[in-house]
Amino acid sequence: MAEDGAILGTTGDGEVWRLVENAPRLLASTAYAESGAVNCLARDRQGRVWAGTDRGLAAWDGAGFVPVATDPGGDATAPQRAIAIMPVSDGGLWVLFEGALRKYRAGSWTTTATGWSDRLEAAVSPRRRMVHADDRAGGVWISTDGEGLWHVTADGRLVEATADPDFPRWRIACMETDAEGNLWLGLDLRGLVRVRPRPFQAVVGDDGLPIATLSVCEDAAGTIWLTGPGGSLSKIVAGAVQPVASPVSSELSSSLVAPARAGGIWLAVQFTELYRQEDEQRRVILPMSVCRDVARVLHEDEAGRLWVGNEYGFWKWQDGHVAVVGPEAGFEPVSVGPTGQALTPAVEALADDGAGGLWIGLSQGELRHRDAEGRFTRHRPAWLQDDIRFSTLLPDGRGGVWIGTYNRGLVHFRDGVFRRVTEADGLIDDTVCQLLDDGRGYLWLGTFGGIVRIAHADLEAFFTGRSSRLQCRRFGRAAGLPVAQCAWGQQSLCLKARDGRLWFLTTGGLVVVDPASISEDQLPQPVVIEQVRVGGRAVLGERPLPLRLAPQERTASFEFASLSLAVPESARYRWRMAGLDRGWIEGGNSRTATYNQLPPGSYTFEVSSANEDGRWSDTSGRLPIVVEPFYWETAWFRGLSMLGAVMASAGIALAVIRRRTRRRLDLLERQGAVERERIRIARDLHDDLGASLTEIDLLGALAERSGPTSPEVADRLRSLRDKARDSVMSLDEIVWAVNPRNDTLGAVADYLGSFAQQFFSATGTRCRLDIEPEPRDLPVESEVRHALFLAFKEAVNNVARHARAEECRISLAARDGELTIRVGDDGCGFDQTAAGFVPGEGLRNIRERLAAVGGWQRIESAPGRGTTIVLGHPLERRGGPRLFASSAGHGTMQRAT
Repeated sequence: MAEDGAILGTTGDGEVWRLVENAPRLLASTAYAESGAVNCLARDRQGRVWAGTDRGLAAWDGAGFVPVATDPGGDATAPQRAIAIMPVSDGGLWVLFEGALRKYRAGSWTTTATGWSDRLEAAVSPRRRMVHADDRAGGVWISTDGEGLWHVTADGRLVEATADPDFPRWRIACMETDAEGNLWLGLDLRGLVRVRPRPFQAVVGDDGLPIATLSVCEDAAGTIWLTGPGGSLSKIVAGAVQPVASPVSSELSSSLVAPARAGGIWLAVQFTELYRQEDEQRRVILPMSVCRDVARVLHEDEAGRLWVGNEYGFWKWQDGHVAVVGPEAGFEPVSVGPTGQALTPAVEALADDGAGGLWIGLSQGELRHRDAEGRFTRHRPAWLQDDIRFSTLLPDGRGGVWIGTYNRGLVHFRDGVFRRVTEADGLIDDTVCQLLDDGRGYLWLGTFGGIVRIAHADLEAFFTGRSSRLQCRRFGRAAGLPVAQCAWGQQSLCLKARDGRLWFLTTGGLVVVDPASISEDQLPQPVVIEQVRVGGRAVLGERPLPLRLAPQERTASFEFASLSLAVPESARYRWRMAGLDRGWIEGGNSRTATYNQLPPGSYTFEVSSANEDGRWSDTSGRLPIVVEPFYWETAWFRGLSMLGAVMASAGIALAVIRRRTRRRLDLLERQGAVERERIRIARDLHDDLGASLTEIDLLGALAERSGPTSPEVADRLRSLRDKARDSVMSLDEIVWAVNPRNDTLGAVADYLGSFAQQFFSATGTRCRLDIEPEPRDLPVESEVRHALFLAFKEAVNNVARHARAEECRISLAARDGELTIRVGDDGCGFDQTAAGFVPGEGLRNIRERLAAVGGWQRIESAPGRGTTIVLGHPLERRGGPRLFASSAGHGTMQRAT
């Protein structure tokens, strides 16, 4: 279809027709008079129509075909027949001429395919069938009858894909490239085949088998050298492996190569010698017995010193002399274990620091640095474990170093700080045995799980906390590795060549990759939920959405897959049950998620995938589900249950309240009976016993007035009357204490004040009262009243008997949760701190009586300044019954005698 919407086609005889009113009409011969007969037509990505003619390439201008110059200078004097035109994604055209394949782009011829094959030239005859497909990278795939499949890269390199013995040999009927770069072939009567690009190329011999390789290096001239068992030596010339030397020892012996700065390489063969190899010439440097017969690492530093390390120690060779590097040079033993056992440092890795120094990695988990002056420093991470091994080193170009470890992840050290990333942080594998920097912003790792590429920016983001998980891209067998495990145990096992390519040694052979050929991975592909299984039965296609699960169907398995056609086996998944899970659950390569005991409710199962670079897709597969509840899990049942629980609680509370009220009433009833009995006892004591005692006093008075008596009888009568009066007073006190009508603060205040006035009226001491019984109706138990009265009585008695005071001051007040009674005088006083001072019996009685009811006593006295006895009692005893209950009341009594 042309730009104007017209449909053009060829007749096979060099003529062109145009569809007009649904009928094809041949163009006038003048339309291609300049270009010649048309062999093929093609439409490029911009919609422009091109023709392959007998005179080369021509462009359709709406009326005819305009020839395009075929030589680089633009001269159209050398026409070539164009057999096919193949538009590609970069806007160019690959044009197949008789004898050449060239690319036309942006108005000029940019590339000519190299390695053109006579077989391919014969196969692309116009009389033979040919199909082609864009490789989406500026190149093209070409398939012919009988000569298989060929790939032309964007820079013009021609590769025969069918040279691979695994390639199917059947006729290709059609082909197409998908968005991920996979080539899909439709085979004639044989189905569909996928051809995936392999960025890694295995290094093989003439027989197509991998070369047994133990170590690899590049010399100063850019030649890649390989060494195998027994010290066999090969080099790569023009992309092919060329043997250089046969083994010099048993095939069980290991060997190691390293570049020599003056040209050639160093070769160390176990149990034999250390050699210097230059081209085909070899000379012995020293016997390996000097280094305990084995070398794990060889490294020539910037000063031309050759360093040899192994599990037995460290050696330096310079100017024909070899020396052990030990404690006398500052290379101290390693302390391991809880006892600090001293071991010989086992050297596994060496690297220049870029400043004339040397980084040294030990198998005992220690990093050492030798500066340009020969001073050694030791660095050990805080998380050090005895079994950690620092096995490969790569300077970071900024004064630090990357460290590969055995089973402990990737470590970075700079300025005294160790930073580490492990599988738990997103690393593909914790054993890092090879390290390279491609100079394009990526760090490459050879691991036991394949080759891994990590962006430096992603590493820095992880180390600085801007990212919680490391993004990695893994390359395995699908990328061209013979085995997805890299070699381990010595140095060097990898290198970055001068042409920018990276070489890695796997346990299945040597591979090479051009990092520039690794395209940025496409955005993660969407994920489709394939099936949901409940009780082992597939239900996704049987039930409508949202998917409803019966109450007994609480376990569901979700099966899903990424729609990636490139490397589907490397896709990683994460999922969550929205409404149940707080975050994403990362499941690695697992394509099934199972949920057990799902609670009732509405949820959405979501799953997303990550591409090879570790980027997660923004879109995810979603499936709404509803888990039906059992009847006891429904809202109405819960509501009724809650209502029943509330009613039951209310019933229980009501029963408890009624029981407590009944107990309270019983208690009040018993208290009322007790109080009534107390009133009866007080009344009986007052009426009977009090009257009898009064009668005795009166009878004694009558006996005294009846006539003269002897002095002895008169004394006995006076004693009888005094005893009767004292008994009346004691009986009055008992009746006052027993009578419940006096169980108030006001009654206590009135009685104490009255007793004090009566007591001091018979003495020469004035009595001043300051009594504030507020609130007056504050309840006071009879036991407390009695104890307070007896203590008060003892206090005023002490004033009268011992103080020799002119005035006694008595105060009573209820403040700040306490009842306080103060009995003070202006008498002689005493010193409580004097040596030999012993409180009298009266003071001890006061203290003991008050302590028995929870009260207290305090004495304030000084010689010549009087004495004050303070009696106190809390208004409420903590943890016990209330002795005082606050209520409204007031009153003040002040008297002086």
